[in-house]
Amino acid sequence: MAFDKRWSGSMSAGADGVFISSSTLMRMPSDVRELIVAFVVGHQEGPGGDTDVGKTSGVSDASPRNDTSDDDGFADLTPRQARRYIAGCGERTRAAIEAIARSGTRYFQVKDVAAAVGVAPHELRGVWGGLTRRVKTVTGDADAYLVYWDGSEPVFDDAGTYVDQRGEITELTHTSLRKALGL
Repeated sequence: MAFDKRWSGSMSAGADGVFISSSTLMRMPSDVRELIVAFVVGHQEGPGGDTDVGKTSGVSDASPRNDTSDDDGFADLTPRQARRYIAGCGERTRAAIEAIARSGTRYFQVKDVAAAVGVAPHELRGVWGGLTRRVKTVTGDADAYLVYWDGSEPVFDDAGTYVDQRGEITELTHTSLRKALGL
């Protein structure tokens, strides 16, 4: 992000960070404001972390997962991006997004998404493809993905049919989707 001299009189740097007055922040373009908010939300755990802008540095769930903080493809949607994401979704994709966002945390169960869409979990392949295509469009990143699956094993019934799995989205994406959906 390029530094704009219009804002220099209302910004200062200190040993503990950068100060931006609220009036200066409100004069900035909305995309710049959202980047700043994403940065702040991504660093709620306090100073000293070495996380990237918009990336969370910890997991808010007791279950361990592989660290994806250095994975540029794991999408961190801002509230504005979440609104754009939802606006371009079809009915089934929107139902899936709502089920994911209704989860109390950034973790969700596939069986809950399947129930919201009205199909069996093993029939969600097209929905997952739609979610991924949409996040690539909204972020402009050909490597972007919305759901991280490697943190859990798929569950199969006695007949070998896929019935459930835990997926996760980033904390920022979860918060942004909930806000965009009014949850």
